[in-house]
This record gives sequence, C-alpha cells and structure tokens, in this order.
Amino acid sequence: MKNRQASSRQVAAVSKTYRRKKEGGYEKVMDILKEFDMARLTLLSQEEIAGWKSRNKKVMGYTCLYVPEEIIYAADMLPIRVFGGINGSHKGESVLQVNICSFIRSCLGEVLEGRYQFLDGLITARSCGQMRKLHDVWELYSKVPFMYVIDHPHRISDFTHSYYKKEIERFIFELEEFGKVKISSEALRHAIRLCNENRALLKEVYQWRNKERGVKIWGHEVAQVVRSSMILPKEKSSSLIKGLLDKLKGSPSISSDKKPRILITGSMIDNPAFIKAVEDAGAIVVSDDLCMGSRYFWDQVKLDKDPLEALVNHYLERIPCPFIHPREKRFQHIINLAREFQVDGVIIFLIKFCDNFVYDTPECIDMLKRYDIPTLELEIEHSSLSIGQVKTRVQAFLEMLSRP
Repeated sequence: MKNRQASSRQVAAVSKTYRRKKEGGYEKVMDILKEFDMARLTLLSQEEIAGWKSRNKKVMGYTCLYVPEEIIYAADMLPIRVFGGINGSHKGESVLQVNICSFIRSCLGEVLEGRYQFLDGLITARSCGQMRKLHDVWELYSKVPFMYVIDHPHRISDFTHSYYKKEIERFIFELEEFGKVKISSEALRHAIRLCNENRALLKEVYQWRNKERGVKIWGHEVAQVVRSSMILPKEKSSSLIKGLLDKLKGSPSISSDKKPRILITGSMIDNPAFIKAVEDAGAIVVSDDLCMGSRYFWDQVKLDKDPLEALVNHYLERIPCPFIHPREKRFQHIINLAREFQVDGVIIFLIKFCDNFVYDTPECIDMLKRYDIPTLELEIEHSSLSIGQVKTRVQAFLEMLSRP
C-alpha cells in the first residue's frame, strides 16, 4: 500500500513538473531538439548529402578534428565526420585485431556495412597509430577516389610551423588536383568565417549549462547539437542552432540544483547514450573536454593575417589532443572548464586500447587531485552494450559526491 501511495505521489510530481515546463515554454525547446535526435539528424544529413551530390559536388569524409574543414569547404566540397556505429559491427572485428580500440573497429564496421559508400574521398590526420590503421584498412577494403593523410606534428615547438605549413600547402594542392578547383585566399577566408560562426554558436549553447545562467539543456542533448555541425553543411547546422538558442533564451531552467555537476573527458565519445547514462544515474553533464565536444569548437580561427597562416596557427595552437605534446594546455583547459561550470566531479571515459588517453590519464588524475576535484575513471567499449555497467559505476561515484 505504501509503495502504491509513493508511486502515486511520484506520478503527480512528474505531472506537475510537465505542466510547469509546458506553461513556461519548455515544450518549444523540446520541439526544436527533435531536429537533433539521432535518427532525425541522420536522415537530415542524408538529404543534405544527396542534394550536394545532385549538384555534382564532392563529399569528403574525415576522421579527426585535426583535418581542416575550412580547406574542404574552400574547395566547394562537403566535409562529413566519420563516426562509429552505435551498436557495433562484427564485420570490423573480423578484419582488425582485438587490441585495436573498439571505436576504430566500429568505424570500419560501418564502412564494411556500406554506410559510407557516398564518400568521394577520405582525409585522415596522422594522430594515433590506430587512426592511421583505419585509413590503411579502409583503402584496402573499400576504395574511394581520393585518400589523403595529413602528417600533423606530435610535438609543438618553434620548428613545427614551417613543416606543418608545407603539409597544409601540399594538402591544398592535392585537393585542387582531385577536384579540378582553385582554392583562393578569398574562398579560404569565407570558409573560416563560416566555421567560426558555427563555433561561436556551439559555444553559446554550452553557456546555457553555466550555473549563473541556469541549466536549460541536458548534456546528452548538447552532444547531439555538436554532432549536427559535423554531419550537416555549416549553414544548415548554424541555422538549426540559432533556432535552438532563440528558444533557450525564453525557456525555464531545468530543475538541476540538487544534481551533481559533472565534466566528462576521455576517448572518442561519439555516442550520446554514454552521456545520457551519466545523467540517468542522477547527475547533469555541464561540460566536457572531448574531441566530439568542446575541443572541436572552443577556439576561433584568428583572421588577422593571411588565411592560410591563420589556419596553420589555429590547428597548431588549438587545445591539444593527448597525441600532442606538451599536454599542459589541455590540462589547463579542463581546469578552466571545471571552474567556469562549477563542476563537482570529473568522469574520464577510456575506450579500451585507446593508448594515447591511457598513457595520459594518470597525470590528468594527479592534476585534478591537486585541485581537489573528485574523479572517476571508466574503461568502456565503444558499443552501447557497456552502458548498463557505466550507470552502476556512476551511481556509486555520485553517492560518494553527495556525502557530507
């Protein structure tokens, strides 16, 4: 009987919360967030790609945020980021050895399932060895007309700039030859402005989880918004984000005062279900240090000089991934986010066999301890099959955070 009464009170509370959200205009936010739903976003991307190709324009896949999207746009081509499958594929596992990270195996599984047959080219940055492995096996099993590897420096120093500039010039030349186009300085400048606008809009979305402004959007929803800018033309993505921001400004805050505020960092988390698992466990993810998140858009390209120089400087000086040294700039970025978004704890997601992050994590944890920020390290597989275990571990971590 008591359980039945408690259940009735819970239903009444949920109903009351829904009415309050509806009266406050929250349903308008929910309506536009449907545009960023995984299935809807995939369909929208397919429509945009079909339209692009119907105009005889090329679509280029890329695997890493160190591939300059601006150059692809300047060549009048559409960049589409390659993601792994949400539920995994045994086809990738049948080709690659088991000690290759499951994100790479999942990406290859998507290739072998035929989901990237629309690509006219694949562009990879030489980040980790496993990413290069994906490029090589992709070329072997599913040839595309244009395949290219940008040799991005792994150590940033005074000698790096001239080498990297030559790499980017060589990439531009090869892309021009393949597309039979000329990438002008004006085209580069226009592409930079296009991408800068999108970065600024994404950063504005993040600010709606700042404690002072009030949390108006969940972390897993933000992950979908960021994803949109990687698989849609920038104009389309920016238009959708502007619509979302207009609705957020007039919507009520999410009731999140009693929820621990979490920052997520770690490996390639391209599946929002992992972020949702953290929030389902009782937290709210208010920020992240992910290549599928803040590191993708946090810094603008400074157009105070020649556009090519501006791009070279940006991709050398942006907040680094773990494969780049020195790593202190990334650690400082995590601390800055932890302070700005007033986080209660940090969760580090490590995809098994993701060597760069595995080697990087002990020092990252030590740094967070120096700032008295509680940390949870989770080793996962890329597949959604590990989400149940994640939720259990996160619940225990959140209980620890709530202790006086």
